[in-house]
Amino acid sequence: QAQITKCQTEVDQILARKKITFRSGSAYVSPVSNQILDEVAAALKPCGGLAIAVGGHTDSNGDAGVNKTMSQERADRVRQGLIDRGIAENLITATGYGSEKPLAEGTGASTDAQNRRIEFKIQANSGASAPQGG
Repeated sequence: QAQITKCQTEVDQILARKKITFRSGSAYVSPVSNQILDEVAAALKPCGGLAIAVGGHTDSNGDAGVNKTMSQERADRVRQGLIDRGIAENLITATGYGSEKPLAEGTGASTDAQNRRIEFKIQANSGASAPQGG
């Protein structure tokens, strides 16, 4: 449990300073976001054996089905980015939530920006690989 807390805190601290962002309607991972992934992967390397759930979220603009698909694509890209940086593939799941779990309520550019995000949840590895999708 202490290792889970330590790893989660380290990732949360990185994401508090810098945010993995996407262009509206795109799953392209920018060079800046790739640098953040470098930091996240470095923080996760000592956490070997712990499961990492990548959650993709969108703002509420547009079609809910399209948003769900887009958030899954973004989460998949981030998952692949971690795998490319040496994190074990079998420990990482990616789920797109669309606009189902907003951080901020309301409308406007700043609200939308807060809700378009990637989240990482570190947890004990159950031993079985978690189902993909959601």
